[in-house]
Amino acid sequence: MKPKVYVTNHNANYDYSSAEAYGEIIYMTSGYMPAKNYQSILTTFENYAKTATENDYLLLSGANLVCALAMAAWLRHHNNVTLLQHGKGMDDNKNPISVYQQCHVSYS
Repeated sequence: MKPKVYVTNHNANYDYSSAEAYGEIIYMTSGYMPAKNYQSILTTFENYAKTATENDYLLLSGANLVCALAMAAWLRHHNNVTLLQHGKGMDDNKNPISVYQQCHVSYS
């Protein structure tokens, strides 16, 4: 089964298409997240984390606190997570392209 890439927060200003190389993209939240909604956002992340597998990725996107809540929910259900961090790189012709860096985090 193809892995999934869980995006913590969809931002219309970013191009996530190069993350498709890692798996099917799933947007967990979208847009601005007011602080009063953080408890419901955590519940949303918990629900996604319950169904995720060890082969799936968590793509960090959005406010730091949103990313932290997603990672906390993930690590509550799994002992490790492979993160994808959005960045910028250059193609062979020195044109800017979206790239993702992997980071594996284990919790014991």
